[in-house]
Amino acid sequence: METNLSSMDVLLIRAGQLRIKLPNLRIYQRARASLAAQAGVARQTSDHMESIDLPIMLALVARAKAYGMQGDLVDAMSKRCELLEAQFQLRRLLQDCAFYDVLEDAQIALRKARDAQLDGEAEWYLP
Repeated sequence: METNLSSMDVLLIRAGQLRIKLPNLRIYQRARASLAAQAGVARQTSDHMESIDLPIMLALVARAKAYGMQGDLVDAMSKRCELLEAQFQLRRLLQDCAFYDVLEDAQIALRKARDAQLDGEAEWYLP
């Protein structure tokens, strides 16, 4: 996407230097600005694919959807956000087990973790 942005910049610079003003030049400049914004969101999304910073990740998904972006990158980030939300909830439940008075409550928390296939350390994104 950044390559397309660079080639679009070259074409817009050449169009701006013409003696004849193109009637659609403003449309092309707006399209370039939109493409630059999408490229920035795509780069940030790609950079945060291994992150566990849920608020930033949710914001990136929202920005991508606001720009009408679709595809594997946005889908993968959305899925990761859903999994992280579930893991944050389960982690809080498991941490609270230390304060439960009834063993059955702790067993319910463990059962929820097993149902989510979070039995081992490798399945967790969270430290």
